[in-house]
Amino acid sequence: MNNWGFEKLLDAALIIQLAAFVVILLDIPFLRQIIGFVYLSFVPGFLLLKTVKLDETSPIENVLFSVGLSLAILMFLGLLSNEILPALNVLKPLSVFPMMALIFAFTIVLSVVSYRRTNHLSMQTISNLKFSRLIPLLVCVCVPILAIFGTEMLVSSGNNLILLFLVAITSAIVLCTFSRRLVPPEAYPFVVIAISLFLLFQVSLVSKYIIGYDIHLEYYFANLTSSKSLWNPTIPHEYNAMLSITILPVLFSNFLNLDLNWVFKAVYPLIFSLVPLSLFVTYEKLTSPRIAFLSVFFFVSMDVFYSGLLGLARQMIAELFFALLILLIVEERLNLQKRRLLFIIFSAALIVSHYSLSYIFIFFLLFAFCISNLLKRSDAEHGKLITREVVLLCLIMAIIWYVFVSPAPSNVLADAIDHIYQSILSEASPPGVSGLVPRTFSRLHQASQYLFYGLQLSIILGLVGSIVRYKKTRFNRQYFSMSVASLFILVACIVVPTFAGTLEMSRFYHIASFSLAPFVVLGIILGISTFSSLIVNLGSHLSTSKVRFLHIGNVRSKDAGLFLISLLLVLFFLFQVGFVYEITGDRPSSLSLSWNRLQTNPALALEVWLAQTPEQDVFSARWLSRHMDNQSKVYADRTSNFMVLTSYGMTPTAFLSERALSWDYILPPANGSLAKDSYVYLRELNVIYGEMNNPRGKLFNTTTISPFLDRCNKIYTNGGSELYKNPP
Repeated sequence: MNNWGFEKLLDAALIIQLAAFVVILLDIPFLRQIIGFVYLSFVPGFLLLKTVKLDETSPIENVLFSVGLSLAILMFLGLLSNEILPALNVLKPLSVFPMMALIFAFTIVLSVVSYRRTNHLSMQTISNLKFSRLIPLLVCVCVPILAIFGTEMLVSSGNNLILLFLVAITSAIVLCTFSRRLVPPEAYPFVVIAISLFLLFQVSLVSKYIIGYDIHLEYYFANLTSSKSLWNPTIPHEYNAMLSITILPVLFSNFLNLDLNWVFKAVYPLIFSLVPLSLFVTYEKLTSPRIAFLSVFFFVSMDVFYSGLLGLARQMIAELFFALLILLIVEERLNLQKRRLLFIIFSAALIVSHYSLSYIFIFFLLFAFCISNLLKRSDAEHGKLITREVVLLCLIMAIIWYVFVSPAPSNVLADAIDHIYQSILSEASPPGVSGLVPRTFSRLHQASQYLFYGLQLSIILGLVGSIVRYKKTRFNRQYFSMSVASLFILVACIVVPTFAGTLEMSRFYHIASFSLAPFVVLGIILGISTFSSLIVNLGSHLSTSKVRFLHIGNVRSKDAGLFLISLLLVLFFLFQVGFVYEITGDRPSSLSLSWNRLQTNPALALEVWLAQTPEQDVFSARWLSRHMDNQSKVYADRTSNFMVLTSYGMTPTAFLSERALSWDYILPPANGSLAKDSYVYLRELNVIYGEMNNPRGKLFNTTTISPFLDRCNKIYTNGGSELYKNPP
């Protein structure tokens, strides 16, 4: 074992802090972004781990806990600065130098305290790293770099060969996991990170601007905070109450000298890529490295991970805390008090990051607390993490934040309960899984649906099989209870039409997959072993040579089963990522792999413009925000109001109050006329493709609003987007 003296650790922390101070002060390009990101996202949490001696886990867990703690520290220190410094006549408490002084002082104090409490740091894993193990590491480092290069090549020249090659390489790596020589278990964490970054970057970087829906309103509130370097908690909107999209992105933007646009497009996906890694560590403790890897691969294969979540910045941050909380539930090496301390910190960070996920998390806690007591198997000390006191404390923290500290979601408890309903159960959606699987356009799409249904049956089979054999499994009883709760939620989404309303079925399924993913693999293994046993039992009616063959096959059934599982999951991945549809020329489902076809086919381009924002739309929205009167009204179609006008135009006319949308300024006007001295905004989809969408999302032809445009003057055009003004 190679032990490094803690003095060297303290020196390293001080050197990183000094380097961060220098590159920020001198504004050195690239170094400021790289060193600043490492410092903000790792050093404060790592030092806190050392201070309270929470580093008794594996190096990977230390990294995960350090990042989680660092993000929590940034949000809460930012909140503290925001509340205290204005009283000391510091008008911009979230600007670089006040926050730099506060964070640097905090980390230096932690360094000194850590030095007094700790005398060494074990580096056993690093010292035992063999050269042969570096090859998978180097390959995994190259994958995200190739993803960035391939996406840039796609946007500039329309060539998607590199991205298609990376999909094929990813599939090959997963298929090779059946062999410990080809892909050693020690390389699994690096492979998980590499695949996650590839999937996230190939979508996030396909456009210069943010991609998705909710993220435009999140960008608006982040921009409001950034413009004054001050968070205003009195703005009556639920998004404004989330520190994950108000304070946190502003701190990254100011420290890294990075536009908020790239904080959401690059920094947040980097942080979000740690969610699968955290789940891998969790699943490995419950099953085996190979089963854990395949379970995580299923989790990241769902397109909601690398597509839908990129449009939900607050949920990306909240899911990291959610994954770390699940990891703490199954962690055995930390003593109970230390685990509870981390559990409370991450719970508080989750509550201030995303309201819907915090409600679901508290439900999981209540369910796990009640059900786990019915399970007879003892899980020793680590099974007692979720107690009555812990559940009550999390509930109190949520009530304090949502009712008393931040007046955005509610001012009274009754409104808070109504907010839970509005956040999760409000809008009606069709029963079943129609909101989860892609629509059927062809036989290939139908095959994808059947494969998806088969994997869902394997979840049920795996969970039922684990219930029957519960005393023989390694599952923590409170994790197991959360898995049962997740299945209950999925059944509710299917049976109750309004259950998966605002949050949507796909996001519910994604959240449920945090605890259900391992049962996909376990269910298939159970099915294969059952089928194999039946075949062997029939061997008494066969010849001796055939019986011998069956017994040999039964001995190797585990490895063959894992290979078959890998094959099924790779096939599922190829459908989900859109590789199959791109190769066969079928209707595309991927914004990146099918970028060329989506851009050149008018019938398919409608789907593109509902997910990403063209540059012409951004320019026109910014021009309008600079030249319009603040009292003037802007008419546009539904998506323009919700997206580009809100984010880059900073004119959220459709969002006049909390959770309430005003359709008065959605084209065509509801009252049949335009307000005097108002503007009409047409985006590229309206001008080039002649399509608009109404408040219900239904498409109609732009010529429908011609009578209104005839009375207006065209004041701006850039070849894609146009602006009109109605005379006073």
